[in-house]
Amino acid sequence: MSVWFVTGASRGLGAEIVRAALARGHQVVATARDAAAVRGAYPQQPADLLALTADVTSPDQLRDAAGAAVRRFGRIDVVVNNAGYGLVGLTRSPVTMFTGTSY
Repeated sequence: MSVWFVTGASRGLGAEIVRAALARGHQVVATARDAAAVRGAYPQQPADLLALTADVTSPDQLRDAAGAAVRRFGRIDVVVNNAGYGLVGLTRSPVTMFTGTSY
């Protein structure tokens, strides 16, 4: 089986990806900004799950999480970068606010 490294794994699509991978017998490193939120999403705490704190905007945290994954499972086979940032607003206004430019 494969070792999956999933960011944004505490809820939504990330949590569903983790559940599906675990159900298929894979080992999963599930990360989020708060490891407690990850652990709360999987109260049964399967042995093939490693819940870690890792903010994708922090290279040091990601490096530490990848190192912990390799120490625990020996490798990483699949990376799912699910963590993201939602920008919500009226048409064109988020782009203008975010970039200072209107396309």
